Amino acid sequence: MKKKYFLSMMLSFLVALGFITPISASSKEVKTDITQFRILNWTKKEASAVYETNIFYLSMDWDASAHGANLHEGDYFDITLPDQMIFPTDSSHTDFHLYANDGKTIIGNAHVTPYTSGGGKVRVTFTDYVNDRYNVKGNIYLAAHFDTKEIKVGEENTFEITVNGKVSSKTIKITGPTELKNEVLCKWGSKDMDPTRANWSMRINHCKRTLDDATLTDTLGDSGEAYIKDSFKLYEVEFNAKGGIVSRKTVTTENKLSFSEDCSSFTLHLGKMEGTSYYLTYKSTYTPSTLLQNKATLKSEKDIWVHKAGYRSSDAGGNGDGDLTNKIKIIKVDANNGETRLKDATFVIKNVKTGKTYELTTDEDGEAISQKLVSGEYTIEETKAPTGYIKNDKVLTVNLNDGSAVIKTITNEAIKTSVKVTKKWNGEKKDSVTVNLLADGEKVKSVTLNEENKWTYTFDDIPEYKNGKKIEYTVEEEPVEGYTTEISGDQEEGYVITNTENFENGNENGPKAETGNNTGEGTTANETNKKAKHGKVSQSVAETGDHTEILFIEMLFIVSAGVLLFIYRKTKN
Repeated sequence: MKKKYFLSMMLSFLVALGFITPISASSKEVKTDITQFRILNWTKKEASAVYETNIFYLSMDWDASAHGANLHEGDYFDITLPDQMIFPTDSSHTDFHLYANDGKTIIGNAHVTPYTSGGGKVRVTFTDYVNDRYNVKGNIYLAAHFDTKEIKVGEENTFEITVNGKVSSKTIKITGPTELKNEVLCKWGSKDMDPTRANWSMRINHCKRTLDDATLTDTLGDSGEAYIKDSFKLYEVEFNAKGGIVSRKTVTTENKLSFSEDCSSFTLHLGKMEGTSYYLTYKSTYTPSTLLQNKATLKSEKDIWVHKAGYRSSDAGGNGDGDLTNKIKIIKVDANNGETRLKDATFVIKNVKTGKTYELTTDEDGEAISQKLVSGEYTIEETKAPTGYIKNDKVLTVNLNDGSAVIKTITNEAIKTSVKVTKKWNGEKKDSVTVNLLADGEKVKSVTLNEENKWTYTFDDIPEYKNGKKIEYTVEEEPVEGYTTEISGDQEEGYVITNTENFENGNENGPKAETGNNTGEGTTANETNKKAKHGKVSQSVAETGDHTEILFIEMLFIVSAGVLLFIYRKTKN
């Protein structure tokens, strides 16, 4: 009984395990070609020669398109690496991703197996990105250095890689140390055990010149990195003809070495050098995989020498891409700027024969991709435009064939608006003024207002939205000397900019009051006074004239009354 119960439980467990364990097609090695094999220098530029001890990169363009649309997750290809090269063994170099063109989606994972005797193997394993895609291809690059026992310095050397039994080769010259001639300053960077630091070395006065009041400076510029103060070591040395150190003794840097406040530069005072040679080593902070450059300068009383150097830590990486099969991809862009991708546009895709429909919405990258579809004729219709855009009413008809994809770029016109601005003057008009249109506080357009355009202008054909949000448009006037500026109105009704002349300008009649239309053809205060004398304006208008005489009479009356009151009281007493 117990035995039957146990067997029953085991059977149930195995059945359950079958449900939860995914069953996938077995992975396989796929045919892949290397279409280009290059060797790059430490700055990742193609090299025709490499120094024997330098780090460099293998760059390989791979192409798996011969496999058609039958690639699947788990499929892989292997690359056999040259035996004359040594490959890093740390995890950042042995395991890394290959990314699609968006820089985010992983198309494959690479694993490097370095051999202790030199050479090695790379296996690239595809992710589910390749499912239902064809024309899959990309690039992979690896850092390496030479096995100096296996190369010929000063000669052309040929290196080979192998994929699917097919060999690709590259020939470059390997250089080595040569006798130095008249070298005063040389500098180079190298790897530190700590990946967040860089080592620097400097050879000073190899040619044994006499230098008066020698000063060495070095700077990291605006890289954001800093020198590490306690890492500096100075040696007085004897160099051989090729720059190798024959002997050395430590020299103190106390009272000789100083740093800038942020430690991005230093100064080393070497004083008088009568044929003395030095070797200087130090460290700086470093951001992995970046190119860090700096500049050393050696000055004496009569001469100056400059040497630039750089350092980049070795790395590995790759990329790839492929076209979709049996899918429809929509790319939504701004009609006036094809670089601007638009999200949240909604489409309905319809199979003409069956009537079956599918709804798609564009993502942050302005793209929408259908599920795998049966071949046939389809229509694509936009049902909702992105915020701030006019819906594209054109219905597209496309034919989808087995083993291929349909990619359509569909544009939208932005919703446009306008902003009107009018100029008014209280005082003597200037010849012209400049008015700026601001979109959310940023200047986007300018216009010159003058008599020719009747002191008014409308900014037309400007977008109403940006990134799905309504733009706030305002205006500003570039300063007009001797005037105070006041801006009224709003974006919908238009803005009015009124300039009032300041009293200190010396206009004894004060500012001219504009009462006419916005062309500037108003009636001045002086003209109003003249009309008032002939009874041609109302009392309310006449009161806007000059009050100087009235004010003087009132003041004279008050003073006279005070004098009379004073005399009256004296007389009474």
